[in-house]
Amino acid sequence: MSSVLAHRILGFNNPSSIAAVRNNLRIACRASSQVAAASKDDEPKAGNIEIHSRGSLGSHHDVIAQTRAGCVGTTVSRISVANRTNESVNQTPADGPWTVLTHKWPQKGWKAYNPRTMRKPDLTADTKHVKMMSWNVNGLKRLLESDKNSVAQLAQREDFDVLCLQETQLQEKDVEAIKSSLLEGYEHSFWTCSVSKLHYSGTALISRIKPLSVRYGLGISEHDDEGRLITLEFDTFYLIGGYIPNSSTGLKRLAYRVTQWDPALSNYMKELEKVKPVILTGDLNCAHKDIDIHNPGSNKRKAGFTIEERQSFEKNFLDKGFVDTFRRQHRGVLGYTFWGWDNERETNKAASSFTYSNLDPRERKESIMDNVYDSYILPDVASSDHSPIGLVLTL
Repeated sequence: MSSVLAHRILGFNNPSSIAAVRNNLRIACRASSQVAAASKDDEPKAGNIEIHSRGSLGSHHDVIAQTRAGCVGTTVSRISVANRTNESVNQTPADGPWTVLTHKWPQKGWKAYNPRTMRKPDLTADTKHVKMMSWNVNGLKRLLESDKNSVAQLAQREDFDVLCLQETQLQEKDVEAIKSSLLEGYEHSFWTCSVSKLHYSGTALISRIKPLSVRYGLGISEHDDEGRLITLEFDTFYLIGGYIPNSSTGLKRLAYRVTQWDPALSNYMKELEKVKPVILTGDLNCAHKDIDIHNPGSNKRKAGFTIEERQSFEKNFLDKGFVDTFRRQHRGVLGYTFWGWDNERETNKAASSFTYSNLDPRERKESIMDNVYDSYILPDVASSDHSPIGLVLTL
């Protein structure tokens, strides 16, 4: 779950200070990036290819996409970025503790996600492509106060075209000042805030590509007052940035989640899919399988891993043709995206991963899934209790 309801559910609410650990991680990652830039031997090898779309109950950045015949073509020149350079900006860090398999019930053949060996090499400027990233920041003002350059550094490192943020926790009065100074070169940004509860939820989509249209929410009033969804329309696909409701402590919102929100979102996406492919990215707050959570046994009745949520995820998304891109290319790979404020990066005992990229290959001979070049996690980015995830599509 790259984004994040599961972090609170799984007992990672202890606000004990981990600033020193996070700073040490940042320093180590910067240092390793510098070494990687100086040594070709440290660069990712082109033969090691895997993509990320979801993790375990500690990550909830999801990317879901669905296709329709005739929607994916080569006429998306506007999404190809003219100033993309030939130089690689993929600064994959040295192997970290997240590369150690620490699952409670490991199965034969499972292995830990290692971005150093499992990420694909960056595409060159002559290959048209678009890179989208998603990140649950767990409070954007807090993140910027603790590390004011964190978002800018991510942009410099990854050279993404679109950034989807979840859990910004902003009020509408805060948006203008933050978005005007957050990122240079990204002229198109769209924000939605919770109006039912302050300092809660909230999403943003920040792009250097001008979208054809923008929609906020699902168009259903009872679902749209918490600032959870933004949809951008581009030439050949829709991109939805979403922060899916957590079932909450004591599962107080479980029924709402599985009987109202999930079906409403699914129906919304299927309507969009009649026009062009749909990509959903964000915090989906559901660890689908045992491999997606560090300790499945103790979390059966915790938000994000209940049988009801997992069945709802299958019924409303996977059974309707959406494909988890991470699982499609990383079978048997354990990759966490949520770590909690105890910062379990150092032990790789994350809560879970909720990141998905889903596409429907059944309704056309060539699916948008065929355009997925890479889907990955950045476990070394420690500014939030969630890791950013990325999705690269060729055009």
